[in-house]
Amino acid sequence: MPSGYGFHKEKMKKCAESGGKRSSGSGSHLLANRAAMSIQCKVCRQTFMCTTSRSLLEDHVARRHESRSYDECFDE
Repeated sequence: MPSGYGFHKEKMKKCAESGGKRSSGSGSHLLANRAAMSIQCKVCRQTFMCTTSRSLLEDHVARRHESRSYDECFDE
């Protein structure tokens, strides 16, 4: 595999010409992870991933909002 200053400089130049996007399919998952945070507590506005189990949400209610019920915190 070629390496060296000239190779990396040429690679950066091609990347800049193509709009700054990488040519490989492996990129950041930040946008996908942010979109998956679809469950939100109505009291404290903490977000949870869409794959979160009910038991974990009930644990959140028990630890953070002792005087409230599950239905007051989450819609389901």
